[in-house]
Amino acid sequence: MTTTWSLMTNSMLILLNHPEYQIKIQKEIDRVIGRKRSPSVDDRTKCHFLLAFEKEVHRYTPIILLLLPHMCYENIEFEGFDIKKNSMIIANTWYICRDESIWGDPWNFRPERFLDDNGELLPSEHPYCKSMMSFGLGERRCPGEMFGKTRYFLYMATLFQHYTFETPEGVKQRGCDPRTLEDFENNISLRPKPFWVRALLR
Repeated sequence: MTTTWSLMTNSMLILLNHPEYQIKIQKEIDRVIGRKRSPSVDDRTKCHFLLAFEKEVHRYTPIILLLLPHMCYENIEFEGFDIKKNSMIIANTWYICRDESIWGDPWNFRPERFLDDNGELLPSEHPYCKSMMSFGLGERRCPGEMFGKTRYFLYMATLFQHYTFETPEGVKQRGCDPRTLEDFENNISLRPKPFWVRALLR
């Protein structure tokens, strides 16, 4: 629940700074779900842009900056480094999400990077998707991954089905660039400081 809450907060802040993506999400929800029924888990796989947006939020403002420690059980060589048996390995998700050799323009928030030419979500084998480690890797992936993803979808689809969100008039809008430390909590996770938002019925 904590991860979902943080992801929702980051998503809202990003959408206040990039209202063009709020419009795209709402158009997709209107097309796939409409406004007369509640979103369901079955709708999730049909909302490609919202899924791409979720992935980009994870990449741009990762909730967890370092993954849990893992033990290396044998001597291995990885990308020119000799890693000895019994070494402790900690994945730096912040660095991976900023690696220009993978993303090209890591400081630009761009959900489209996770979509193919037909507007469909890239396959899990794509280098972009393989570089996403928001829920860990391998046998010790977070057991709440699917719960978190489905809750996020249901919350976001329901909210944007009925509301448009904006920064209230006269209130300074908080930025969403993770390099701007005054906009984010000084913690082990990347979570924005409190900000104001106004909901308007669609």
